[in-house]
Amino acid sequence: MSGVMHPISGWDHVFAMLAVGLWSAFLGQPAIWILPVVFPLVMAYGGALGVLGIPIPHVETGIALSAIVLGLAVAVALR
Repeated sequence: MSGVMHPISGWDHVFAMLAVGLWSAFLGQPAIWILPVVFPLVMAYGGALGVLGIPIPHVETGIALSAIVLGLAVAVALR
C-alpha cells in the first residue's frame, strides 16, 4: 500500500492516531490541542522525506512500536 491512503488505511497508523487523541484528552489543556496537531505534522514530515527519496530505516517497525507505546500510555493513563 502506498501513497496518501497508507497513513489512513494502515492499522498501525490508525491505532497510533486514536491513541494520540485519547492520550491528549487524558492530559487535558494544552495537550488536547497540541498533540493532535503535531502528530499529523510529523507524519507529513516523514512523508516529505519519502517523496524526496531520503530513506528512513525501519520506519514501519517504529510506527508499530509507537502505536504500542501510545496504547500503553493510554491504558495506564500516563500523565
